Order: sequence, then C-alpha cells, then structure tokens
Amino acid sequence: MNSQGTKFSYLEEGEDDKISIEPLKFEAQSETNYTFDENFAARWPSSISWQKTKDSIEMYILSAFYDDRPSLGSRTAAVQVLALSEQPSVGVPAQGDIYCHLWGTSQKPLVVKAQRNLLGIERMKRYLTFHNKGFRSYIWSCKIKRDTKIPVFVSISYRTNITTSFMPVQIPTKPKVKQEFAVCQRYFGHVDPYLIIEMMELYKILGVSKSIIYITNLSPETSKVLLHYSQEGFMEVVDFQTPFENYPRFPPMHKPNHIRILQVHSYNDCMYRNMYKYKHIIFTDPDEIIIPMQHATYSDMMKEMKLDLGFDVPTPYLFKNVFFFQHFPQEESEPAQVRSLRFQTRLAPGNPFPAVIKVILDPMSCLGLHIHRCWVHTRLAKHNSIVKPSVALSFHYRKCHFELEEQGKCEQFLNETIRETAMVSFKEKLLPAMQQQVDALGLAPIG
Repeated sequence: MNSQGTKFSYLEEGEDDKISIEPLKFEAQSETNYTFDENFAARWPSSISWQKTKDSIEMYILSAFYDDRPSLGSRTAAVQVLALSEQPSVGVPAQGDIYCHLWGTSQKPLVVKAQRNLLGIERMKRYLTFHNKGFRSYIWSCKIKRDTKIPVFVSISYRTNITTSFMPVQIPTKPKVKQEFAVCQRYFGHVDPYLIIEMMELYKILGVSKSIIYITNLSPETSKVLLHYSQEGFMEVVDFQTPFENYPRFPPMHKPNHIRILQVHSYNDCMYRNMYKYKHIIFTDPDEIIIPMQHATYSDMMKEMKLDLGFDVPTPYLFKNVFFFQHFPQEESEPAQVRSLRFQTRLAPGNPFPAVIKVILDPMSCLGLHIHRCWVHTRLAKHNSIVKPSVALSFHYRKCHFELEEQGKCEQFLNETIRETAMVSFKEKLLPAMQQQVDALGLAPIG
C-alpha cells in the first residue's frame, strides 16, 4: 500500500507469498560435441577459492564479508560467511551450534554464536553428496554491534576454543556514486558465443553497466567471447571452481546438484561483493533475460514502479518466467543466430507446472539468495514483490525440459502457445550491435 492506501498496480495482487518454489529436474547447459582442453583454460585476473575446515562436521567456506547495511538495523552489523556445510540428513540441521571467532577486534578473538541461514527449503532433497555426506548452502551470520571494530579474519567452528579455518573478512567497496544496474550470472562448460553476444548487447540496451560472470571450466569458444567483453570493460569474470577435490571437473560429468549448489553462492558472493556499487542487481541464467513490456529501459521501469508504490523500501522484485522452447515454430525470416528474434512463440500462461521466477533486487534487501529469489531478507526490507506480467517478464530460450517429468509433455505444449513480439522493438538497435561484436571476434556474420 502507498501512503494514500492505493495498491501497487505493477505487482500481482495478493501473490507475494503464494509462489511455490518446487525442485525442478535440471539439465546441464553444456554441449558434448567438443573436447575441453585443460591446457587452454584462460587465466582470469579475479578468482575465488574455498577453504575447508577440519572439524567434527565438514564445511567449505567460500568468502566472508563485513555487512553494515542500514537495513540490518541501526545498531547491528555482521560478518556474513558463505559456506557449504555438511548436513547429517535431509530436513535435519547440522548437529550442535556453530561459533564465529572474529579476529582483530581485540587481543583475543571475539566469539559469538552464528545465526544459521539455510538457502533453500529445509525439506528439499536437493543437496550435494560427497564423502557419503550431504551438503547444503548456508550463510552463517556473525552478528556484532555496529560500533565494534571491524574484524580482519573470521574462523568458523563447532567449538568455542578451537578453530581450523582462517578466512579474511572483505569490506565491500563503497563508491560515492552508485551505478544503476549490474547483472550476475554463472557459466560452465560451453555457452554459444552468439547467445552471449545477444544477451550482453540486450543488457546494454536496457541500461546495465556491468555484467559479472562466475565461471567454471569454460570451453575455448566461450572463454574467447568473455575475454573480449572483459577487455571492452563491460564484463567482470570471476573464476569459481568446485571445492571438492577429485570431483569430476568437466560439466558433462557433473551431477545436477553439484552445478546448482555452486550457483547459489556464486550469486551470493556477487551480491555481497557489489552491494554498495549498484542500486539493483539482476540474477539470470545465460539463456534468459528480463524484458520490460511497457518501458524501453530497466531504469524507466523501476522508476515508475517505485513512484507508483509511493515509498522506496529495499525490495527484491520477482518476474515470472515464460518459455520459448526450441521445438516451437520459428520466424524463418529472422537470423538463426538471434534467438530473441527467431523465437516469437512462447508457452501460454496457466500451464500446470511449478512457477519459475527471476529477480531484480536492491542489494540492501537481501541476506541470502537461492537460485530464483531472495530467500532470507534484511530486517527492514520488504519481502519479495511479484511484478505483473503486463509490466515485465523473464524470457527463457531453451530446450524443453518437462519431458523429464512427464512423457509427451513437450509435444503437448505445441498446442498451448501464444505469439510474443515484444523483442521486435529491440531489433533496430540489437542487430547492428551484435554484428559489430561478431566482426570483432572474427565469427561468421549474422544472417
């Protein structure tokens, strides 16, 4: 409600907490018709690695960030620790309390009990099995008073007097002026170079100033495109490897849960690392993009939504996903390399499968992301707000994956489609921009 009591007309009425997040079977996005050359692998300037604890329960720590966002409350700060933690059985929390040992606040470490933030449904059977143990994604919040000296290192332990980890506490950069939009994504294996170019140029048109990509074992073709955009200045690439030693490295051998559980903390690391740099961060897969249906840019869309809302509270905005499946009819007159123009037939609304959503969030609103939404919110933030389909949608271009759940479902969808021409309005700007990048990379012309 705004100050006059009028409902926010850009949001779905009464649906804030009704979307059910059900586990979907996951299909790796890697191609299998090429060979990955380990010796080719690009050396990226930015990389992060995991730190394994040697405790009674196995844990892998990715990163730790000092968090003094105003949305936590006026007296509260925290060290947020991103980790994969052993869980004895599905639906049962790890046994015992976890403690944060905060170094650098005084001569001795400050020891506080960690707050457990599980990223995902407690009962969901989507966990990673390794060493015959189940692992889940957590953020361990080490709360301190705001006037406490900022810790330099943090150790996580199941005991108050013994530590086996020593992770630097990062202090996110606070520029004087925030930029409007960044997009965070995760790539692994092979991603079609033309798809990368198409999506990056669309993001530029929509007003995104930086694309931040977390990568695992990319193909040479994919690495070449990402290196090009990095040198251009539009993209930041973060090398992000598995924490599990002797685990199959190349994505066709990866199990789906392995891919998904790593994706969670690539998103969270991206959010915490950039939470003061950008007013809004977009989280999507390589083959999808959030498209405004009434505005030319993200900025215009967000300004009007917030104006209609009547007040500006840190909020994650959820956008409903629509599928443009590869077996749907194509526009033969449009270039085969440009999916957003080639595919103008999408699945009709109202199909009986779990809701899929994507998010644009104000980083001040979220303590922890899962794959599709903010899962744990800051104290003063508004919970997830669902944007009306007439305002914006997440367009997803991919192979139909519902055959895994019900045989014949994908063919049935051919009779449940509608035409969608929203992307035609981008054609005049998109095609020349794509061709310029294709030429720079020495790829075959679009057409």
